[in-house]
Amino acid sequence: MTPLCNKVNNLQIKDIENIIKTLETVHSNFQLVHMDLRKYNFLRDDDSNILIIDWGYSKTQGENAPFAGALECMSDNILQSLINQKQINYEPTIDLICLV
Repeated sequence: MTPLCNKVNNLQIKDIENIIKTLETVHSNFQLVHMDLRKYNFLRDDDSNILIIDWGYSKTQGENAPFAGALECMSDNILQSLINQKQINYEPTIDLICLV
């Protein structure tokens, strides 16, 4: 059986541009924040498009909820909320910080 997609070992500039464009669409049309943007969650299809997978930690924008996501790619304000045991307000900027 031939896989539909391949792991992404190295992101290219056009890949990052496409990921940001996809995130802008998801943020504006569906009000979702992915929360787990790591290299393991990007696949490349046969047409060299990048697919963002594993939306299991995603949250609705503006939602106040307990922690969700991967600690190694979280922004400082999320970590500060965890330290202070405060609810986390999920905003699209979190995805951009995770991506970096």
